[in-house]
Amino acid sequence: MLVSFGLLMLFAITQTARMVTTVQLEHEYGVPQGWTQLLSGSNPDTITIPITYFDQRSDSCSLPLAQRQWEWTRCRIYGQLEQGLVQNRLGPDGRPVPTAATAAQAAGRRPENRGMWGANFRQWFNQVEGRSLQVDGRTITFERVGDANIYQWGGPDFFPLNDIRFSDGDYTNALGHNFHFTAMASFPFEVQADGRERWEFLGDDDVWVFINGQLVLDIGGLHEALHGWFIINEDGTLTTYVEGVGHGHINLGLKAGDIAHLSFFYAERSTNDANARITIRYMMWPIRAEATIKAETIDNRAIRYISSITNRDPANPLDVTHIASFLNEGNKFDKDGLGFLPLQNGNLYYTLTPDDESSWRPVNISAPHSSDQGHQLETPVRLTSYGSPGDTAYFAFHVAPDQAEGYYYNSITYLTSLNGASSLARASDYARFENIEVDTSNTPTTPPRVPDWGDVDDGYLDPLGEANEVPAGNANNNHYGDLFAPDTGIANVAAIILSQWFLLGTLLVFGISFSVWYPNRMY
Repeated sequence: MLVSFGLLMLFAITQTARMVTTVQLEHEYGVPQGWTQLLSGSNPDTITIPITYFDQRSDSCSLPLAQRQWEWTRCRIYGQLEQGLVQNRLGPDGRPVPTAATAAQAAGRRPENRGMWGANFRQWFNQVEGRSLQVDGRTITFERVGDANIYQWGGPDFFPLNDIRFSDGDYTNALGHNFHFTAMASFPFEVQADGRERWEFLGDDDVWVFINGQLVLDIGGLHEALHGWFIINEDGTLTTYVEGVGHGHINLGLKAGDIAHLSFFYAERSTNDANARITIRYMMWPIRAEATIKAETIDNRAIRYISSITNRDPANPLDVTHIASFLNEGNKFDKDGLGFLPLQNGNLYYTLTPDDESSWRPVNISAPHSSDQGHQLETPVRLTSYGSPGDTAYFAFHVAPDQAEGYYYNSITYLTSLNGASSLARASDYARFENIEVDTSNTPTTPPRVPDWGDVDDGYLDPLGEANEVPAGNANNNHYGDLFAPDTGIANVAAIILSQWFLLGTLLVFGISFSVWYPNRMY
């Protein structure tokens, strides 16, 4: 009996020392079920983007056609669709470039378009003294149609500059509206290439749409409200349509996951109507961040995970609000794996500038549990727009092995928020252990790129410190203790006394003593 009890206690100590403390939660491929209610808002009710307007002065009907651009109805000239007024590529300033450089080159066009050449065209999308006024600080808002992923903006009677006094003296404004203006808007979107993404445009007069600087819809000319659309096909090509022209096919080399830039240009240059409308179907919104994770062993003593998350939206900042790390044994994802790591202040660090060793800071994060509060950062990490300093955050943490040989697979998921809409960024990697032994005669080494973290809580593994600093584990750790770790000094005596090894060792001694005493006790 004594031998059996002693072996049982030794087995319990060994198993406890080898166990990685994780939390079992309902999840879908490593995404906590508690995040579902947060992700249900991934398609927000509205999407708002900036737009720039240019108020235009009216032209007199007495001007030569080569000089006239604004107002035709009162001059008894009525137009129609005419393509080819602008080049197929945007200029270096991100604005349309007229195909005619001189008045002579524009002479063969329809009468109402002969003034669209070279320097004369500049006022369309630039402020020109006395001719056009740039109006910044305005926005347009797309509203979701029903419960579907469909958004729409605009409609008839589109007069956004009625409050601008620049052209008050023009005779056309006596009609009650500021009719002559242009508009431009540009915003990024993530390509899905699933055959459902459809962008529809309607306008009078000119409408030009570019993707990545390439013209994809040409609805130019002085005309009544006409519509056009394009679809991004599964192979990344575009199928286009322009009313009165028909279908087209364009290959821009797009693929799923690409970030594309859409640029929209519009002109209202007569006084009969003003219509503008854009409908977007099944656009990926918001743009998803990109995550990476790298797993590497440290002298077969622990696994260091270094993960990054990058905001890919070039126009908007992004907040990282939650982080979940799902662990399993093996070299691929297993939904029935070990569970979620309880990342906490002291074993999770982050920085925006990884080359600066002093910049790494601990992260306060809530424990894993089945609610939208689980895995939540106390303070969201703000990432700047893509391409600017601070668009990427780096996170680091450690776990120790739970087996003498084999693999550890970690799937990390970030929950992010951009303009009120939530989305996920995920990454995974694994590391292999072989013949793990603890050799106190040799000090494990750490790659030189790892910064010196300084002092951390005794109960946690210094995330990027040397492996021989792994302290004894406790119930809150995501690693287990090392009974044979090198001496850490008198300063750590308290931590050692409170460690699971000491407590379980004491329990073992007590159990053995009790087993000896109990049969020989006196009644």
